[in-house]
Amino acid sequence: MLESFLLQRMRIEGRAVKRAVASACAAAFFIGSLIGGCASPPSLAPTQAALTAMPPIETTDNLIAALALATDESVRVEGAAQPQFGVTGEIIQVAGEAVAVYAFPDSASRATAQSEIDPQRLTFQGQPLAGWQHPRIWSVGRLLVVYDGSQGGTFLVLSGLLGDPMMADASAPGPDEPYPPAVSAAIGALAQAEAVDPGQIEVLSYSAATWSDGCLGLPSEGDSCAPGAVSGWQVKLKVGGATFEVRTDDLGQRVRWRR
Repeated sequence: MLESFLLQRMRIEGRAVKRAVASACAAAFFIGSLIGGCASPPSLAPTQAALTAMPPIETTDNLIAALALATDESVRVEGAAQPQFGVTGEIIQVAGEAVAVYAFPDSASRATAQSEIDPQRLTFQGQPLAGWQHPRIWSVGRLLVVYDGSQGGTFLVLSGLLGDPMMADASAPGPDEPYPPAVSAAIGALAQAEAVDPGQIEVLSYSAATWSDGCLGLPSEGDSCAPGAVSGWQVKLKVGGATFEVRTDDLGQRVRWRR
């Protein structure tokens, strides 16, 4: 799972770019030189030897090591988390966001606790999960990992390492949900081009798409577009009274749009 995440999702240009997916403002910074371009950045994935040496994620130490490799940043325990699920927890920082990690004696006891979580009512053993608003919960090895924030970069890193969260609060308002990195990149690119604050851009819709070539089906004059299907996203954004169709690749490294 870690190898797939690193090879598919962390092929982005430079350490600052890895952090940029966490916000549209940061996304605008790194895609500025890529808007309208069709070239792919070089892979910065760790070596196969490093991947082979990484143990399965079973403990908090395993998780911290995997996060450090995936984000190329130091990850450490910041303090105690509020007790939940019948065990104490620890807080770690992931892409600048607090993430709670709950370690159980073994995977069987973690699985038992997980089975007693009601994903619809957000309760554990019939009692509310107090202190959280819109938690996402992942399970792996002996761990339950909880993120109660809305930064897409943190959500992406955790989902890449741990898979899909076991639940997400469906009642959470739309703007608080973390966008896929490509959507944040689309917002950032359009904000930069239109000289507006990203917060002034309204997301009307977004969906996965497959484009016909390296120019995402929107060539500019003089472009030489590499043939072949490119998976990505179609994002519809509104700025003032104008509506834009924005096209990206999977991670938002290539961004093009039209009114």
